[in-house]
Amino acid sequence: MFFANTDDNKVVCHGSSKPGKRSFGRFSRPLLEVYFQTSFRYEPKVKSLAVAEIFRYCKGFRLSYSSFCLLDQKYKRGVTRRLFSYEKGCCKADVQMVSLSELFPFIRNGFVGTVTPYFTDEEHGVRYLQGTNIHTGKITNDTVYYVTEDFSAKHSKNILKRDDILVVQSGHVGECAVVGKEYEGANCHALIIMSNGGNCVSDYVAQYINSETGNKQIASITTGNTIQHILASAIAKLTVPIPSFEKQKEVAHLLLLFDNRIAKEERLLSKLETEKKELMRQLFI
Repeated sequence: MFFANTDDNKVVCHGSSKPGKRSFGRFSRPLLEVYFQTSFRYEPKVKSLAVAEIFRYCKGFRLSYSSFCLLDQKYKRGVTRRLFSYEKGCCKADVQMVSLSELFPFIRNGFVGTVTPYFTDEEHGVRYLQGTNIHTGKITNDTVYYVTEDFSAKHSKNILKRDDILVVQSGHVGECAVVGKEYEGANCHALIIMSNGGNCVSDYVAQYINSETGNKQIASITTGNTIQHILASAIAKLTVPIPSFEKQKEVAHLLLLFDNRIAKEERLLSKLETEKKELMRQLFI
């Protein structure tokens, strides 16, 4: 339903072309156009209808995308539960339980201490990652910091290489992500860095650590009440079910497809919220 101007400057109501049916595929553009053209005495009425239309449109899409996102997350949990639910001594013949220290011979902590004096800009610095950059298996740009090249060189053991795994050490402990080409050469703060020894697929191991089964192992080594914490020495002792190299690639590829699909749906939700805010801003200028 929307309102439109007539030649005699009256506002008349037009019904849907399909009575009784509501579509959230798009909001009524004529309604918004009429709002910006309507004379002042009709403005409150048209504005209220425009607002209602926007909310209905956004609510429909939000429910749709949220449902898809939740279903994909639930399905992925079910898949990972089946793939990773091996107990020690009960593995299949082609799967071995291997400690992280064997798979990642160089496990260490990122720099811990005051780093603020060494912050600089992008042009003169090295990208510096923190726990706030690790979420849902990915490295994000929620917070962007750079440190001086001298500081990074001084702490060269923390310079990241492709296929390193970063694990959050404090706060939302245990969440991890694989270092890709974009972050190769960056440095990091208060993260556990695990460098691949070449005997496993980093994406596979990261998917295991982020799974329900992996989370249970992380919980067993977590300390602290107010702020939770894990040690690099403790995570090195955790075990991971390791099938053949090709099988690891297949599993990692499958689960990354889920992650990409879920991320796309979350981006659409975020975009929808942005569009809604912009429409509301225009209405209430």
